[in-house]
Amino acid sequence: MKNQFRLVTNYVNENSLVRHHLDSFNTFCDTTIKQIVRNHSIVALKTNKLQISFENISVKSPSIPTESNRPLTPQECRLRKSTYSAPIFAKIRIKSQQLNIIQEVLIGQLPIMLRSSRCVLSNASINEQFSYGEDFYDPGGYFITNGTERVVLMYEQTAANRVIIVQRNGILAAGVASNSRERKSKIEVILNNKMLSCQSSVFGKKPVNLVIVMRAMGVESDQEIMQLIGVDSLFQEYLQQTIFEAQELLIFTQKQALIYIFKHSEKTARKSPIIDVLEALAINFICHINVNVENIGYSNTGFDAKKQVQTESKFAINGQQKIEKEVKVENQLRQEYNFKPKLVFLAEMVRRIILCKAGVQLPTDRDFYGNKRIELAGQLFELIFEDSFRNMTQQLSKRIDDFYKKGREIDPKRIIEFIDSKKITISFSQAISSGNVTLDRFKYTRVGSSQVVARLSYISCLGQMTRLTSTFDKDLKATGPRMLNTSQYGICCPSDTPEGESVGLVKNLAALAEISTDQDINILQRVLNALGLEDINFIDFSSSKLTQINLNGEVVGIHSHPEFLIQQLRKLRRMGKISQMTSVAYDSLSQCVNVCCDSGRACRPLIVVDQKTNQVKITQNDIDQVVNGELSVKDLIKTGKIELIDVSEAANCDIGFYISDLKFKKCTHIEIDCLAVYGVVASLVPFPHHNQSPRNVFQCAMGKQAIGMPCLNIRNRFDTLLFELSYPQKPLVSSKFTRYSTHYMEMPAGQNAIVAVTSFSGYDIEDALIMSRSSVDRGFGRCMVYKCNETDMEGNEQLVGLPENMDQEKHANKMIHTPEFYNDVQTHISHSDPFKQTGEYFKNPDKYRLSQTFKNFHALDSDGLTRLNTKIEDGDILVNKTIGEQHVPATAKFQREAHGVVDKVLIASSPSITGNKTIVKTIIREYRLPYYGDKFSSRHGQKGTVGLIVNQSDMPFSPVTGIVPDMIMNPHGFPSRMTMGKQLELLSGKASVLQGCAADGTIFKNAALSEVCQDLLAHGFNYVGKDLLMSGISGLPCRSYVFEGPIFYQRLKHMVNDKMHARSTGPVSFLTRQPLEGRSKDGGLRLGEMEKDCFIAYGTSALLNERMGYASDEYSAYICKKCGVLGYKGWCQTCQDGTDVRVVKMPYAAKLLSQEMLAMGVLMRFKVD
Repeated sequence: MKNQFRLVTNYVNENSLVRHHLDSFNTFCDTTIKQIVRNHSIVALKTNKLQISFENISVKSPSIPTESNRPLTPQECRLRKSTYSAPIFAKIRIKSQQLNIIQEVLIGQLPIMLRSSRCVLSNASINEQFSYGEDFYDPGGYFITNGTERVVLMYEQTAANRVIIVQRNGILAAGVASNSRERKSKIEVILNNKMLSCQSSVFGKKPVNLVIVMRAMGVESDQEIMQLIGVDSLFQEYLQQTIFEAQELLIFTQKQALIYIFKHSEKTARKSPIIDVLEALAINFICHINVNVENIGYSNTGFDAKKQVQTESKFAINGQQKIEKEVKVENQLRQEYNFKPKLVFLAEMVRRIILCKAGVQLPTDRDFYGNKRIELAGQLFELIFEDSFRNMTQQLSKRIDDFYKKGREIDPKRIIEFIDSKKITISFSQAISSGNVTLDRFKYTRVGSSQVVARLSYISCLGQMTRLTSTFDKDLKATGPRMLNTSQYGICCPSDTPEGESVGLVKNLAALAEISTDQDINILQRVLNALGLEDINFIDFSSSKLTQINLNGEVVGIHSHPEFLIQQLRKLRRMGKISQMTSVAYDSLSQCVNVCCDSGRACRPLIVVDQKTNQVKITQNDIDQVVNGELSVKDLIKTGKIELIDVSEAANCDIGFYISDLKFKKCTHIEIDCLAVYGVVASLVPFPHHNQSPRNVFQCAMGKQAIGMPCLNIRNRFDTLLFELSYPQKPLVSSKFTRYSTHYMEMPAGQNAIVAVTSFSGYDIEDALIMSRSSVDRGFGRCMVYKCNETDMEGNEQLVGLPENMDQEKHANKMIHTPEFYNDVQTHISHSDPFKQTGEYFKNPDKYRLSQTFKNFHALDSDGLTRLNTKIEDGDILVNKTIGEQHVPATAKFQREAHGVVDKVLIASSPSITGNKTIVKTIIREYRLPYYGDKFSSRHGQKGTVGLIVNQSDMPFSPVTGIVPDMIMNPHGFPSRMTMGKQLELLSGKASVLQGCAADGTIFKNAALSEVCQDLLAHGFNYVGKDLLMSGISGLPCRSYVFEGPIFYQRLKHMVNDKMHARSTGPVSFLTRQPLEGRSKDGGLRLGEMEKDCFIAYGTSALLNERMGYASDEYSAYICKKCGVLGYKGWCQTCQDGTDVRVVKMPYAAKLLSQEMLAMGVLMRFKVD
């Protein structure tokens, strides 16, 4: 169909490239946070005088309450180094004998994701965003904490509540990570020599016989156990030995099994052995399955009836009453706990492990993407908020109880004063700012969950937003998790992964990949019941024709006609009656239907095929309406013409690549367009299917390092480091996805260069590039580097150390201290002598330059700050700041080797622990031209450094067109790299220039090479793109035709100016007396093991002695010739003699080593000649 690719581009444009982040956070704010408060609403108090509960929690939008609730903008938070957050309000009901009141209370601050539903930018127009100082192309999906943009990374982990069968050392184990909102646990069924056992924290360190576990949950008969697992001879063969072992242990009843498990666990009884084990089996064993506890056992209300009975029994008049109460509780627990769902789930684990042992099934592919879940910011915030909210309510409860213990009465209206709202605020702030999350209740620890947003270019920001990080340890040398699994097709980009040990573990989402959010499980449960779901409590499992129905990993019932159920559920999904992200997958080997509506599943949209006609439901008219804006892709999903399929359900589908495939086979779905296989960054590569695979991987890494236009509001930003390409250009050849679905064409990161593929002197070997000096002078590869220097001022907040002659007209030198953020300061505080107060102040350099030389103050203005557009060198003063009445100098210096120009100066008040402080930010602009050693790269993974910059008069030129190439590339770069896509880009770009239109380099599209060559021929050029060039040096024609044309080149951030370093003398380490390491510390150059070996191989002993001694940490040590021990000048403490003490030159590190060895009881003796 014509313009079918527009379904992909329009779908992305409608939903945003970072839609997974936004959807996850919006779900947390709208639904999840309310469920958490609802589950933990009641504050457990020991007193009966007061009842407290939380109701109706809500997350507001960011605002400044002190300024008439003015909306707080993200740009203001960036400049003021504050957190972009919104208040969380909850209504608290306080009930006593006299009062029943509801008060609204602030319980914390929640960091707000940019462009989410709570953000001020969510519904703002382009003009409004511009007035806020924002970039309307910015995708959002990140947070601002302490003025720094940070994104919460997506984490890939194994799905919870799913049976995973693995084989370890010949032993099969069926494990499940059982997770509920309250707790997490892990269960394993182990098959070893036809003996089945169960391992869980409930049973202690050693596994327990499976039959004993099932009897402990109420199934005492061997026949019932066999019916639960299976009556086939295969299952009986493996169960027989397990049943015999239970009989040998004399375990026949539930009570015997409970007592055996208690003794086996080696735990101390809290109430009674039977009660303890029953509670553990009901609450901690396969904890994601409910056991239908009513009034007795754990409940979400926070009331524990068993605990209440036990507490009452402590106050029994005698021991007999206590025993009678415990027996009563035991019998009541056996009746109230319904273990049937857990037994069915356990039986399913046993069946699968036996079938796997018999060869009917294979062990679970742990790398199958249907067994993975992706955790986003919403799920992480759910864990953090639940943990901090519980801690807050527990602290509230403790404070109130302690108050009543002292015999004091509390005014119910003052209860809100006992609520510590900082707990939730600090928990979120620390998690985002540091990236480290620790939850002791779940033993959950994560390091590096957030990163600073990469602002090198627009595409680097998008690449970071779609990045997937695995929880797998990258130090382990395992190939399985790193390999490209077929189930990842359309979900993960096959090329966008880093090199090295993280290859395959860090991935990026494909263009159309969606991440599911939590859906209402109750609606789905009612639908299943209406479609004939039978309750497992009333089913005889002896029949093999019954199909088990699992809902989010929990057994909910049995169905006798699974085909009908699957067909009806998919029909309801296409009609929009149930969630579009609901998954319905059938496992024929296990005879179960897995229905999923949980969060974290990877889905992607596909075109639906009508099974009766074997034709796609979508028509050309639908596509035309989408292109014209009359329809959206969401409308096509609502009408069932396109549907979202997750990886598990995709295994049941027959998916075709093209609509033409329906002529030869029957399909259930068709790909929307094959360009969706790639991610955002990989889509930059033109003709990637013509390149060697590693080259596309290299480009994905280098595309994120390319300098371009990072954002449109770069003039308003005060980031620590920013790069800006001076003259960015649109690429002549690009993919359709890049052109229509990203703003790369508006904010590109590269330039089109005329490249001649030929050899020119010896400076072009090993991918080095020869550049034309005239091209550099005209602006090719020219960029600007913005570096921010920041100075803090502590002291009087109202005064902020500003003298009366502060220059208020200085560009960007505005006080962020008034409601009108971008307006000039309306009032200026004046004092007769502002320097008499304590604190830090700006000083006029002419009057207060003290003992410093005046040359370092040349850039300062009369207000003590630098003048705009003033040249700055190393050592110049940026802020003339003094402390206190004595005018102690505390100036801020520019300490960099390179020169720069003052671009902007900003003064802002920033929140701190001690109150507001004033910060001064100075942006230094540095203009950089391409220089020898700077790195450039094409979009095909071929990077090279500048080897030589040649005058235009010496460069080869075309006598026909007069074109002089901007760059010369060595032809030896093609044979080994096999980047045929680069040659196609040159030809297509050359033809597109002549025709005046852009060329299409989309993946899996025919390059139409013959048409391109015909276009070149029609415009008077060579059929294969070769031109006759004249030598600029000799004036003679080159001996062969030269392959020449435009190629899009990227300038990378790696520049010689940032890496060039040398020193003669400088700072040394206090401990080892060796030079420090690193360019920023003016450190020395490392002489490593291999360099040392080279010196030895060449026999340069004197040079080796100089480098490792005289030029490093040479030390004159006094050593006794008699004993060989370190001594003093003219004296040996060991020999008590000073006649034979010699001076020996050695590295100080050697002397330090001997002393450290001596501290360990090892004496080193030196042999002195």
